Amino acid sequence: MTRMIQVGLLGLLLGTMGCGDKSEADDTAAGADNDFDPFSEITYPEGSEILVYTGHGGVDGDGGAPGGVETISTHWSNTYGWKVRVKDVIPTKLDKYRAIIMMAPGAEDEVPFSLDLANQFRDAMANGTRIIILADYDSCGSSAVNNLMDLMGMSLRYSGQASDPNIVIQVDAFNFNTQITTGLAALRFNDPCYLDPGDSGELLFATEDNQTVGVVQRLLVGGEVAIVGDFRFLDDTGYLDYDDNRQLADNLVNIEPE
Repeated sequence: MTRMIQVGLLGLLLGTMGCGDKSEADDTAAGADNDFDPFSEITYPEGSEILVYTGHGGVDGDGGAPGGVETISTHWSNTYGWKVRVKDVIPTKLDKYRAIIMMAPGAEDEVPFSLDLANQFRDAMANGTRIIILADYDSCGSSAVNNLMDLMGMSLRYSGQASDPNIVIQVDAFNFNTQITTGLAALRFNDPCYLDPGDSGELLFATEDNQTVGVVQRLLVGGEVAIVGDFRFLDDTGYLDYDDNRQLADNLVNIEPE
């Protein structure tokens, strides 16, 4: 049976908003609109393309290896009209991409992210782009993604732990206070990495033994960073049509208002 996970991010946010200099808070309150909703002005992407990034030691699916995205790319093109671009170098301009999917950075090689690239991602997120990082068993101990999160000012982390190798994990515990989990009842992952939302992130979904395998964090009113513990749920290795894996793939790039 699907279980609901209650996450107190809104309470944390409201508590943070209450901190600071009292005189400034009083001045603001005097002219404040009591009906103002801080989430009503969230920026959503207008781009019609999806970037699948295989650089920084990620997987690329060459020669039929794991990481190929032909099936899901065809689905997104036929269903939504969105073109998928697979690149191993981040383009200079990212405004046309509604989502940037990183295919297991650090799985093949440990390549650190630069501050310039982190700032480029933040600029894209300011326009509503969602940054999606998909992990792999071989990248669970990589420091590259955690360092990128530091550079971007995000609290999401790889925990450094994972399920036992070659084990298929079913996920049926969800936080439904997010668009990403809409319509999900069960997911199936192959030896996923375990994740940590940190102080400012949200748990998306967890295993039956309460191991977190999906996390998300929004950048102010711009886009989000989402991390999922296994990339195989959407690649060409055959897990896409198990349970609600295809629905999760669609939700990650749909990014419709909640």
